[in-house]
Amino acid sequence: MSTIEERLARDIEAVTRGVVVTEHDLRDAREELDERIENKQRRDRRRILAVAVAAAVVIPVVGYAVARSLDDQTSAPPPAKTPEKSLDDQFLTGTAPTAEVLNGFWRVDNGGTVMLFDPNGGVRFDDGGTLYADPAGVGRYQVDGDLITIDVSAGRGGCAGQTIALRASLAEPGVLRTVLTEPGTGRCAPNQGMADLADMPAPVSVDWGALEQILPANSGQFIDVRYSDEPGGDWQPAKAGALPGDWVAEGQPEGGGFVLELTDNGSYSVADSTGDPVDRGSWSLTGGDLVLTTTGGSACSPGDRLVLGGLETVEGTGSRIMRGKVGQNACDAPWSQDAWVLIPNNGN
Repeated sequence: MSTIEERLARDIEAVTRGVVVTEHDLRDAREELDERIENKQRRDRRRILAVAVAAAVVIPVVGYAVARSLDDQTSAPPPAKTPEKSLDDQFLTGTAPTAEVLNGFWRVDNGGTVMLFDPNGGVRFDDGGTLYADPAGVGRYQVDGDLITIDVSAGRGGCAGQTIALRASLAEPGVLRTVLTEPGTGRCAPNQGMADLADMPAPVSVDWGALEQILPANSGQFIDVRYSDEPGGDWQPAKAGALPGDWVAEGQPEGGGFVLELTDNGSYSVADSTGDPVDRGSWSLTGGDLVLTTTGGSACSPGDRLVLGGLETVEGTGSRIMRGKVGQNACDAPWSQDAWVLIPNNGN
């Protein structure tokens, strides 16, 4: 036995209180100890290897993530900014116009011009109260998105050959907001009146305006006024010089309405809810009575008369009103109204 083995045997014998330990026992104990030491070293090496492998995997992944993040920050485009609407676009609230929407009789809100769009692409406009008898402009129109383009071919205003363009939107039933982009010249430029701009930021544009629908009477914006019902009004017997112009039947129900045009040469036209004339003839103021005599081309026969007796007028807020008592109505004309409101024009 070696010196170390002898010392080990003595220590074992001391611990076991005198139990005799043979050389064979020492060999077995030493082999078991060596095996335990070897197993521990093997486990330690595996643990170190596993940590190293994990580190080898994690480091590239982290490196890739960092590189990807940096790449994204440098190569990704900045978020797109929503373009701000122009003031014109902010003003044109609602929906784009269509030929169906435009069909009918319109007036420039707070202005002196009236316009008539027909379903076949025809248009006429006037600022002197003679839209049917002698319009200032006659032509064709086209709608492309929110753009209305009018090509003028004739008219007493010398408008032939001019092009008028305006953007438009139906802000509410019967109200069309407009922005002139290519105005005509002289009397061919629709007189832009300022619409209600209380909801718009400053500054406002001189090209902004609005059209108010008279026929069909679906908005009530203009015709639902009842000055004739107000007591104490300064009503005066009518004078012939105060009658020429385009008049709309007062207080017509939605979806109906009539326009009566009286000219200073004694002719008249009546248009129904479509905006088309349904009666023509001559008018006179006789003994305080307004007399309309049909000349033909309508449901009435030539010579049929409609009489509005005791005609009187009053100056209302921004307009003129006439009223009388319907007397004779030879053909039971549905446009036999007691009161009419004058659509303002540039001649009155």
